[in-house]
Amino acid sequence: MKNLFAWIAMTVCLAFACVAMAQDKPAAAPDKPAAEAMKPAAAEPAKPKVDKGDTAWMLVSTALVILMTIPGLALFYGGMVRSKNTLSVLMQVFVTFCLIAVLWVIYGYSITFTGGGAFFGGLSKLFLSGVTGESLAATFSKGVAIPELAFVAFQCTFAAITCGLIVGSFAERIKFSAALVFAVLWFTFAYAPIAHMVWYWDGPDAITDAKSLEVVTAAAGWLGEHFGWRTIFFAMAALLFVVALLLVLEVKRNPLAARRGAGRGAIRQSLARMPRLLVHPRLRVLIATGYVEGLFIFGALAFVAIYLQRRFLVGPGLAGTLVTAYAAGGMLYALAARRAVRRLGERGLATLGGAALFIGYLGLALSPFLTLTTLSIGAVGAGFYMLHTTVQTHVTQVAPEDRGSAVALFATFLFLGQASGVWLASHVVDGAGMTPVFLAAALGLAALATAFRYFLSSGGT
Repeated sequence: MKNLFAWIAMTVCLAFACVAMAQDKPAAAPDKPAAEAMKPAAAEPAKPKVDKGDTAWMLVSTALVILMTIPGLALFYGGMVRSKNTLSVLMQVFVTFCLIAVLWVIYGYSITFTGGGAFFGGLSKLFLSGVTGESLAATFSKGVAIPELAFVAFQCTFAAITCGLIVGSFAERIKFSAALVFAVLWFTFAYAPIAHMVWYWDGPDAITDAKSLEVVTAAAGWLGEHFGWRTIFFAMAALLFVVALLLVLEVKRNPLAARRGAGRGAIRQSLARMPRLLVHPRLRVLIATGYVEGLFIFGALAFVAIYLQRRFLVGPGLAGTLVTAYAAGGMLYALAARRAVRRLGERGLATLGGAALFIGYLGLALSPFLTLTTLSIGAVGAGFYMLHTTVQTHVTQVAPEDRGSAVALFATFLFLGQASGVWLASHVVDGAGMTPVFLAAALGLAALATAFRYFLSSGGT
């Protein structure tokens, strides 16, 4: 199952778009003045270059996704059900894959990877109209393209495997015909609009000035365009309110919390213990480490999305999607955390975490490639969790009798560091751009990890 998730996560690092076609300029009028006729004609835009290596990799990736589904996914789900239903599950995955592949050719590619609206594309490429062996699909590099047929096949496999994954949720509990009807509806009204909103754009060659960049940005940021930029903050406030309400209800419902005196009295007691905890020298070092950690990591991380938009000319939707590589890096570390702790120990984790943070932010500052930049974001996520969990573990051990107050104090300074980091980084960005912020984060976090390793080596004193 972990391997399956790893294969699916690879899609986060891939970028796709539709072909940008250049139109011929009209011929000069016969009565054009001689002086203007003598002016040199404007050079025609260079034809995008098709690289054999890019095309080969796309075809290999297409074949791998097919193998992931047939037989990979089919056999995986077949092994999870009773033996009498194995053949049924195999056929459900196989037929779902084939059905979505047919629908992709008929209308799926057209409504996903053509312009039209905020949620769906147009119908100009029904039955792959206009897609030939000579047509090209844009990439994220200016002047570089891939054959559109290869792009169609590659995206087709992901649409099909996504619908095939759903088979496991209703295995043995739904009729075969109902499964196919659901696959058609989900593909049309869930997968296609999401793929259109996240992945479709005209490619970097279509961005020639500030106005064209604004058009691409507005198309990708459909949420802000249709609902306003304040909407996301209202949504976050509502979500946090719900979380706070659930916590209050849990405190009132949980008898263990009631016996421990939960409420305003317990909060006052926790706040009263915090000044005493600051006297502890080890805790002061750990709190300072948390503050500096928040300052460098999150001060720079706040500008990653806008950096991707400006550096690689991607829209807000795709930039936000790529930033999720930070979470993916943390999840990969979480899967390997137990083994990493046994093999590396605390000092090894601190060292490796600092190295990952240094490499990640250095890659953000210097990488000219979007894929490498996305991997750098993932390295930052993994490095943060390696270093942060090691620091926080020591916080819980400093004062076992006041563990809750110690953790709360540590978290307070961590969040203060985040706010301070964003404030300082914003002034640097205004004056010198975002690259110095990432370089400072790389060097600062490497120094912090080195100092924390020395702290551990000296017995935490």
